Amino acid sequence: MKPSRIRILPDSLINKIAAGEVVERPASVVKELVENSIDAQAKRISIEIEMGGVRLVKVTDDGIGMTPDEALISLTRHATSKISSVDDLFAISTLGFRGEALPSIASVSLFELITRSADFADGARIRMEDGSDALPVPHGCPVGTKIEVRELFHNLPARRKFLKSITTETRQVIAVTTALSLAHERAGFRLVSDGRVVIDLQPADSLAQRVCDVYGEELFRRFITFNDQSDPLHLTGFLSIPSDAKRHRMEAYFFVNRRPVSSRLVHAAVMSAYGELLPKGCYPQGALYIDVAPDAVDVNVSPTKSEVRFKDERALYHVVYHAVQNAVRQPDVIPGISISDTGSPAGTEARQSRLESAVDAFHRSHVPLEVTADQTAIELAEKGHTTPTSRSDTTSDDVANAETDQVVSTRDTRQTNGATHESRRPYSLAPYRVVGFGDLYLIAFSGEAIYIVDQHAAHERILYEKALASFDQAAFASQKLLFPINVELDAASFQVATSTIDDLNRLGFEVRPFGLRSVAIYAMPAAAGASNPERLYRSMIDDLAGVEMEGENLHKKMAQSFACRAAVMAGDRLTDEEKSALVSDLFLCQNPYVCPHGRPTLIKLTKSELEKRFGR
Repeated sequence: MKPSRIRILPDSLINKIAAGEVVERPASVVKELVENSIDAQAKRISIEIEMGGVRLVKVTDDGIGMTPDEALISLTRHATSKISSVDDLFAISTLGFRGEALPSIASVSLFELITRSADFADGARIRMEDGSDALPVPHGCPVGTKIEVRELFHNLPARRKFLKSITTETRQVIAVTTALSLAHERAGFRLVSDGRVVIDLQPADSLAQRVCDVYGEELFRRFITFNDQSDPLHLTGFLSIPSDAKRHRMEAYFFVNRRPVSSRLVHAAVMSAYGELLPKGCYPQGALYIDVAPDAVDVNVSPTKSEVRFKDERALYHVVYHAVQNAVRQPDVIPGISISDTGSPAGTEARQSRLESAVDAFHRSHVPLEVTADQTAIELAEKGHTTPTSRSDTTSDDVANAETDQVVSTRDTRQTNGATHESRRPYSLAPYRVVGFGDLYLIAFSGEAIYIVDQHAAHERILYEKALASFDQAAFASQKLLFPINVELDAASFQVATSTIDDLNRLGFEVRPFGLRSVAIYAMPAAAGASNPERLYRSMIDDLAGVEMEGENLHKKMAQSFACRAAVMAGDRLTDEEKSALVSDLFLCQNPYVCPHGRPTLIKLTKSELEKRFGR
């Protein structure tokens, strides 16, 4: 093939290439436009999106606006009001120049800009399609700027198909808006997604007030707050106590000179400072603000200005690590016992009632069975019985780790609800008896084999299969609460809650929206026993935050989360009846050998294996 000659690319193609650097997804558009609004001294910023921002992103502000000539120039590549010399590149105090943002966005969308400066009686409107040339026309409007971006990437189908689900793209927009609102408390932020208000923040007088508004007063009261002046850095922190940590990083925001940033260095310093105080796989919530001289940090590491590089990274790590470590190791960080939950008559009565209801439900489910040591799981299966277990009140998060061993199995086909299911069962299931070992393992003696069962992993498998079945068949049974529990969530978590409310209700919850960012829990799954309703619900919402909210994938993750959170834990003490019921239910599962996370539920020790070990 004949090599191509070097040539200058047309502006339309140059803008599309630039868009690939700056505009990754709808949230990128929101970030660029809102940052321009902030730099334009806006006091009120309104963001409206449809279909996660793919169909529409509209940002309206009451900033200083632009003249018609400035509006036209803003859509020209490399045009900016934020730098004027090379030196300015290394001491940027605004959110960074956006010389290519507007023309890049306009080149991959149906674009409209309406703006007015206070010096003009009329505003100007510019409409562009795929970056085509356009001239401003007079337009009546208030002082400020409104930009509409419709059908993002409609002319780049290859790029558009790589976007995630509407729920995921919406969540990204919420995260960007939340981050910018945490960085600029003097401005009010309002985000509307598909006609529903997701964020509505009034201008705040202080950072503390804005953090409180974003995370909710209840959580904010437990935050660790600190203010550390260590020349040349100034740190201000609002971070969660270890027990409020979450399983994803989206709720921890870092800022350098009020710019939301992603910094592996800062993240590593914070995580090291928490150290062993954080549960495994969990991350703190909150916001950490770092103020440093503009020339001590390079914000031009990436086109989106989301990453930064510090001149003295060793010193920065040292300061952040020690500031956070000193804060999280204060005596008042250790969680206390809520008087209202355990000390007051009302709290004790409510808790006792939940326990009694769970115990009654458990015994009612077992009365007809009259399980004896001579009955086997196969006999129970042939009679069509399943025996749901309940969990005790202990809520330890310890997870037992059992060594794997090969379990010989046979296949059995049984008829359930008119459908044939193939299930696997242990090879030998002679009459068995069950004893506990260390409130962690159950030992089932059956014929010439011993089965050692991890009670948490086993109960997880049982609940997981029942939860999956609830999406296709009858919903889980519910246990009504004495009083509804109001749960206040942050904006991102509330988005997850509203997206999953119908599916969670099929699991036995009864949850309804209650206010701007709250839900009310009226009932919880009966299978969850004496689990704390709010803790169970919050944990599940946290687990679902990083999941593509669609179909089977969502249901599996939801069932997995419920099973993990509601199952009996290592250390929970079971009655003899509960031990037998748990083993029976495990052998009725379609896959009784592993929990939903892939850990073994049981290991088998045969008589012949013992004889080998003893040299017989």
